Amino acid sequence: MSIRIKYANLHHQTWIYRRTYPKDVATMLGKANLKQTLRTSDASVARKRVRELDAKFDEWVEKVRSGAAIDNPTAVQVAPVRFQGVSPFLGTAP
Repeated sequence: MSIRIKYANLHHQTWIYRRTYPKDVATMLGKANLKQTLRTSDASVARKRVRELDAKFDEWVEKVRSGAAIDNPTAVQVAPVRFQGVSPFLGTAP
């Protein structure tokens, strides 16, 4: 049985979020949809990250419709960055 998550598809063992902007918002942003990797192959983690992105997506749509400036809608941090601080191999900060 395949797992179904609204707005997400499993592609090469990684979940991908894809949601289409409404037409009025798409013309203002100059792009038709938001597509981003969820950086996981686990369905339960993907569901959680989809809920986070859905909230952000709805927030962006409301901001664009109200005329407010928004951050880059393609750069959403959905997973913690693995390597922060000093690199054990190089001994320097990234």
